[in-house]
Amino acid sequence: MTYKFGDNQRPQNRVPPGLHEVRIKDARVGESMNGNPMIRLDLIEPQLKAILRDQLVLTENCFWKLDEFLRYFDLDLSVGDSLDFDQEFLDGLIGLTGTVQVKDQLFNGQKVSKVVAYLPAEDSQLVEGSE
Repeated sequence: MTYKFGDNQRPQNRVPPGLHEVRIKDARVGESMNGNPMIRLDLIEPQLKAILRDQLVLTENCFWKLDEFLRYFDLDLSVGDSLDFDQEFLDGLIGLTGTVQVKDQLFNGQKVSKVVAYLPAEDSQLVEGSE
């Protein structure tokens, strides 16, 4: 990869509240501030070229959000199926698209976009190409 200095701009990380089509740009294993395993997501909103970030913490209190996230992509799971959220599984999510609900939230005194819901997609698809 060749880097060219000078014309690069910080990606937008705010979108208007509401429903937005997004594509998973990156998914990686991480650790929360409390030491719990989690998934870090970079979601790109292609029309606005905005990058939204979300975290899915792998604790029982947050399993509802994991269920919602997995339904969002219609991964053909049945109740009781077990998954290992390893990097290989997460790499397979990159490029999937669907709809998220976003709201404004104050963080350190600034307004940021927060993903509040993953909406089940009937026709999730893999989008070729990269941004």
